[in-house]
Amino acid sequence: MADVSQPEIRAAYEDVRDDKSDTNWLVIKYESARSDTLKLLATGTGGLEELRTSEHLGEADIAYAYVRVTYSNDKESKREKFILVTWIGKDVGGIRKGKVSVHAADVKKVLNSYSIDVAAHEPDDLREEPIVVRLRKVAIVIYSMYGHIGKLAEHVKTGVASAGGSAEIFQIAETLPAEVLTKMGANKPSYPELDPANLVNYDAFLFGVPTRYGNMPAQWKSFWDRTGGLWMQQALHGKYAGVFVTTGTPGGGQEQTVSNLISTLAHHGINYVPLGYHSKAFALLTSFDKPHGGSPWGAGAFAGADGSRQPNEIETGLAEAQGASFYEKVSRVNF
Repeated sequence: MADVSQPEIRAAYEDVRDDKSDTNWLVIKYESARSDTLKLLATGTGGLEELRTSEHLGEADIAYAYVRVTYSNDKESKREKFILVTWIGKDVGGIRKGKVSVHAADVKKVLNSYSIDVAAHEPDDLREEPIVVRLRKVAIVIYSMYGHIGKLAEHVKTGVASAGGSAEIFQIAETLPAEVLTKMGANKPSYPELDPANLVNYDAFLFGVPTRYGNMPAQWKSFWDRTGGLWMQQALHGKYAGVFVTTGTPGGGQEQTVSNLISTLAHHGINYVPLGYHSKAFALLTSFDKPHGGSPWGAGAFAGADGSRQPNEIETGLAEAQGASFYEKVSRVNF
């Protein structure tokens, strides 16, 4: 077990997290090669570039660093996120390496708020550009009562990955009692639930919204009604979002649902990114081979009046096309 109790470590951690402070990194090291006690070694104001070229991360060293990384989506929106670095130099022996996996857990209890952890062995592992790519997170946020939106979400995620990105799928909170859901025959997926406050941890979103009379369902309305604090802070301004939908039938309001959601996005300053007739999407959207949902507004599927119809290959293909198209578009603007 590592001793990370030195008061200076906690103070430096709070300093790095303080956006009014110029300090944006810290390094802690063991008191000696045989010691399990960690101490604050250095802090700095020059970000990752200063840290990775410093003398504090040597080839024979084990160290932990905490860094504030600042990057921009555009001229008006700045992002600040934090990374935890575990440094194991190339010349570190096997016995010393072995204790890192145990001690890293102790370090994370103190330096406990970060977006990603980075394992580094040489200075190039701490180049800013690839780390910022990892920090640019896409969240696929859905509500799915019968699984149709959930199935589309998996294909959207595949599309994002095919374009070189990564995404996590979340669902929003349910508002109906369990007994009501049982009577309705609900078949809800088991994705982790996203608190609206955690939207700030992501730079781009793909929202999966089942249609209720040409609008979002009550569960989605409840979710957005809980974002008033984010709106006051303009915490979502400059982020990006696309939308995919389901309806029971053709003409059930797929485009209208997206249109109505755009009003909410606009109030938060979130940039709406449509699917359009992009690449693979063109052939799918214009296909008459079989009935299918979806439009240039976003991927979509028909569930059938009784919910028994599952998305077909055209609809899942559109979902993958949207995931890929969305990530390609937002990557061009360095989201």
